[in-house]
Amino acid sequence: MQGFELGLFATTNTFRLYNFKPEVTPFLVFVDSLKNNATLQTIGFARNQLTEDICAGVLQRIYFNQVLRTVDLNSNNVTSTKFRSEYIKPYFSSKADLNI
Repeated sequence: MQGFELGLFATTNTFRLYNFKPEVTPFLVFVDSLKNNATLQTIGFARNQLTEDICAGVLQRIYFNQVLRTVDLNSNNVTSTKFRSEYIKPYFSSKADLNI
């Protein structure tokens, strides 16, 4: 988190954190540090045992990152149809270029 906040990863365009079961609060604080990154185009949090609520929290925090194009939440505890209809469609319908 400090690396992103201090600008050590200022030119990073892809960040993936897979197969890691993070504690919820520190994880969401970490995601907050990614939301203003001007070069980050892909964020991956697949296979981290995240729930729908945590995934929704991730999406809410990174929503305003204009550079971001792909968020990988595959293989988490998410019901795809419900998640798309209740979280993605209402909030991300205006961002057609974002892949979730």
